[in-house]
Amino acid sequence: MHLRFFQLCPASEPEDCSLIFDDTSKVKTGHKTQNLSWFYDHSKRIFFKGFQNITAVWSNGRAAIPFDFEFKIGKKRTKHSKKANYPAGTHTAQRVRFSKKKKIDIVIQMIKRAKQRKFPFKYILWDSWYNCSKSFSFVFEKLVPAGKVLISMLKNGTQKYKYGERFLNLKALYRRAGKWSHDSISGIKYKSMEVELLDVSTADKIEERVVIGKVKICFFKYPNVKRWKAIISTDTNLSEIEVLKIYLRRWGVECIFKEIRQYFGYDQSKSSNYAAMVADLTIRYVFYAMFCYRKEMSNNEPMGQIILKFYQELFDMWLSAFVEIMFVRYAKDFVDYAIELGYTNLLDLRQNIEKLLRAFFEQRDLIDKITEVDNKEFRKSA
Repeated sequence: MHLRFFQLCPASEPEDCSLIFDDTSKVKTGHKTQNLSWFYDHSKRIFFKGFQNITAVWSNGRAAIPFDFEFKIGKKRTKHSKKANYPAGTHTAQRVRFSKKKKIDIVIQMIKRAKQRKFPFKYILWDSWYNCSKSFSFVFEKLVPAGKVLISMLKNGTQKYKYGERFLNLKALYRRAGKWSHDSISGIKYKSMEVELLDVSTADKIEERVVIGKVKICFFKYPNVKRWKAIISTDTNLSEIEVLKIYLRRWGVECIFKEIRQYFGYDQSKSSNYAAMVADLTIRYVFYAMFCYRKEMSNNEPMGQIILKFYQELFDMWLSAFVEIMFVRYAKDFVDYAIELGYTNLLDLRQNIEKLLRAFFEQRDLIDKITEVDNKEFRKSA
């Protein structure tokens, strides 16, 4: 399905393709739901029962389609949660086992699968929740040598980076980055500096930690906004505005989450079976990819308008098929009805066709066709 989409909707430049990773909530309730867990939604600041839907998205710079996902099962299960016992060695059992891993392990595996399936991409985009020593080490060991670039938002925390011979956190680096430059078109202020990432798992003392690789940290401040944002890039040759433009493509995954809820019934699955829930979302994502193709062919028409036209086309097709079926079904009955009235000549039948048709359908509507079933006759027919 996705390879076909690549052929039908290719990128203007292969270098423009990106893999985007993000997660959203999958709220579920019920005592019989398998693997039901507690999660915390940081955007809404609430706890919810369900799953964490980690989705991988491929983007060609114009369109974005989901190509992989995982319903992550949390460590804190609900009291009445049922375990999903699937036969060992089956695809579903492997998927359940994989869904219990850490979020970054799931994302790394998705990237490996994308490479195995030969997805064309250069950039990897995710937010600050996926940043850690393990993810950075994987990027520098496996992806950077192959020409891939990670661009990610950075969280303003206690994490320290090596700048020269000093170890500074993000706030200290922001102060040392110098004066702001100004983009005349957008009004965005920016500045940047190159630092080295440290692997926090290699040593407790910061001076003894191993350097993972060199990155470029870009600081941005939007017009009329006091707070600044920091974005990291493993390609130090990209300009600050290029880094920002590429990272803004990550908005495609947010559009997918919105549209899959609004138009494709993301929250309408009633199944309590884990495998059925995975199959349900798989089908919805496949349909979404199909509609993305239609969106590309219609010069980026709004998704809601495309779906409305699609349903209108379906209605016309179904109506046409219904009329054809009903005509074949009632044609013989109508001829028999005309013969009962004494019409044996086709010319006479044609001259009175409208009158006969009206009488034919009126007498069919008025006759009560529904009667109680006799038990003995029903058993014989069954």
